[in-house]
Amino acid sequence: MEIVFHILACIPAILLVLVIFFRYVWPYIARGIIRAAEKKGNVCDVCKGNMTEISEQFRVLPVRFDEKHDCSASYYIHSTTPVDDLSQVPTGSRACKIYLLQCQNCGIKEVAVLDILPVRGQELLKNADVFPYEEFREFYETEGVGGCGIPSDTLQERCEIRNENYFPR
Repeated sequence: MEIVFHILACIPAILLVLVIFFRYVWPYIARGIIRAAEKKGNVCDVCKGNMTEISEQFRVLPVRFDEKHDCSASYYIHSTTPVDDLSQVPTGSRACKIYLLQCQNCGIKEVAVLDILPVRGQELLKNADVFPYEEFREFYETEGVGGCGIPSDTLQERCEIRNENYFPR
C-alpha cells in the first residue's frame, strides 16, 4: 500500500517535468526536424547535390477541405485539372503544386507534389510527396498534359529554372 502512495506522490513531479519538456524543449526539437526536412528537399538522395526546380504547375484536386484522396502519381496526373495560378482555385477546393526537380550533379529527376488548401491568401500544407520522375514521364512528355509539352531532353533548356526550396516556410 505504501508503494501506491509513493507513486501517487510522484505524479505531480512527473507532470511538471512533462509540461516543462513540451513547453520549452519540444519546440526546439520540432524546429530541428522541420529544418532537416526542408534541407532534404533541396538535396539529391543519390549524390547529395543540390536539386533545382525545372518547372512548376498548379492543379486543382477534386476534393474539398479535409477530404481524403489517393496520394499516388496516377491520381495527380489523371484526376486533377490544370490552372494558371492559385487565385483560380475555387473557394474550399484543394490544389496541388507539382515541381519537376533535377540534381545539378548527377542529373536525376524527381517530382515533388505539395497538396495545399488556399485560405485567405495563405497556403495550408495538407500533404507532400516526392515521386521518381519515371512515374510522371508520360505527364511531362505528352503534349497538352505536362507543363511544357516538350520532350524531357529539352525540358530544362526551355523551362524556367529557379533555385528555391519547394517546401513552404
